[in-house]
Amino acid sequence: MIGYLKGRPIRRTPESVLLDVGGVGYLVHIPLPTFYEL
Repeated sequence: MIGYLKGRPIRRTPESVLLDVGGVGYLVHIPLPTFYEL
């Protein structure tokens, strides 16, 4: 399990965020309330 990611959001959907972290893309699944806070 990953505890922390800091990167640039590449794509946002209501279910997930794709983060570019040092050239590696991480698909992070998020709850809907978090999507509205982004």
